[in-house]
Amino acid sequence: MLEEKKLEYDELVENVLDSDGELPAEEYNAMANTLMKKKYEYVDAAMNKDNTSKGLITRWTNMASQSLKAYKNFRQDLAAAYNTKALMSGWMDSPDGKAVMGLLRNEQRLVEKTCPEDANCSNKNELGVLMPDFRAADIAKNTLLKLDDEFQNSPYDLKRQFEVPYMNERNKLLQQINSNGEKWVSINNLKKRIKLMDKGTRDALNAMGNNYLTQSTQTNPADNIPFNRPAAERQIRSNILGRASNFQSLIYDDMGPGKFIENFPLRIKRETGIEDDEQIKAITNDIVKNPKNKKLLDDELTNYYVTFLERQWRMGERNRPNPTENKKPEPKPYTPGAITALLRG
Repeated sequence: MLEEKKLEYDELVENVLDSDGELPAEEYNAMANTLMKKKYEYVDAAMNKDNTSKGLITRWTNMASQSLKAYKNFRQDLAAAYNTKALMSGWMDSPDGKAVMGLLRNEQRLVEKTCPEDANCSNKNELGVLMPDFRAADIAKNTLLKLDDEFQNSPYDLKRQFEVPYMNERNKLLQQINSNGEKWVSINNLKKRIKLMDKGTRDALNAMGNNYLTQSTQTNPADNIPFNRPAAERQIRSNILGRASNFQSLIYDDMGPGKFIENFPLRIKRETGIEDDEQIKAITNDIVKNPKNKKLLDDELTNYYVTFLERQWRMGERNRPNPTENKKPEPKPYTPGAITALLRG
């Protein structure tokens, strides 16, 4: 994280924590104006004996009060997570992380969700915030490229026939791209966008590592029992990858043996022989972020954490009181060659 950005976050977090998560004055001013309008609407409804409208206004007022409390708690939780270093490493530097951290600024952000006229969409009139959806923006960019290509390569007659709907659709896509896919998000869903370090999985992995160390240390040297890699792989896939509450934390956080994201480029360089750092970075990003490479990523993560367990086992071997002199040769490191195969493909 850049130093100036860190200083900004430090100040924002300090202000939020010092005020117990109190919302900006602009937020309350906007709410006061809205409540005044609701008051007039309620009086009109009462004069007209419109009990349905009165009930809806009362319901909205209660929901708005709950949303204010939830948003205040959200800001407190986010600030506390930053302050205790509980956020996932690198998340604050991501586009989504920057957008979420921006909610700590002293700005008015709460807005009602509006629906098309005469439509009953979910969360109608509920308070939430407008947030970018970068995945939606990327999809819109790809769709726009295909749309332009299809239109430009169409016969002249078809261009004339479909020019208006083409321009309408193009403008919609451009609007989505320029707003970074901005959409309304409820406070409850907003909480899900905070990426925390998966402490539970980290603790489970380290407990597993300590168990391998203890078992190896207590093994009778005369039995010369080797490290059981297949069993370790099953444990990692099932209990670590399969049960992680935040899978990305396995990639970006130090779960015990160091950060996978920092060690993986070195492995790519060793296996491929590529020396160019930009190429290595591009390959790393493609494997880590492209859903098509999920299986390969799972294999590499499994290998990384199994290697950690193997190091624990080897340490236990060295701690045995009477190590055997006729040890079996150590197994060769796991090198599936999948990265090279991916590049060749």
